[in-house]
Amino acid sequence: MNKFLKGLLGAGLYLLEQSELASRSARERAVDQFEDLRDSAEARMREATRRVSKASRAIQGKDDSPLTNFLLFTAGFGVGVGAGLLFAPASGADVRSAMSGKVQEFTGKFKTPAEPYSTGTRG
Repeated sequence: MNKFLKGLLGAGLYLLEQSELASRSARERAVDQFEDLRDSAEARMREATRRVSKASRAIQGKDDSPLTNFLLFTAGFGVGVGAGLLFAPASGADVRSAMSGKVQEFTGKFKTPAEPYSTGTRG
C-alpha cells in the first residue's frame, strides 16, 4: 500500500509539474502575441502619421519633391498637347504632316553637325 500511495503522489506531482509548464508556455505565447500586436500597431501608426504629414504638406503647397514636380509638369504637358490636337483648326492629316515635318527638322539639326566627323565606314 505504501508503494501505491507513493506512486499516486508521484503521478500527482508529475501532473502538477506538467500543468505548470503548460501554463508557463501559454503565458509566454500570449506575451509574444501581445508584443507582435503592439509592434504591428506602432508600425501602422507611424505609416498613418507619415501619410497625414505628407498630405498636409501637399495641401499647404510645401511638397517640393522634384519627382512630383516633374510628373505634374509632364502630365500638364500631355494634357496641353492633347487639347491642342483636339482643338487644332487643321484636319488630322494636316496636323500629322506638320508634326512629322517638325520632327524631321528637329532630328536633322542633330544629324548635320555629325557628318563632317564621319569615319566613312558606311558603304
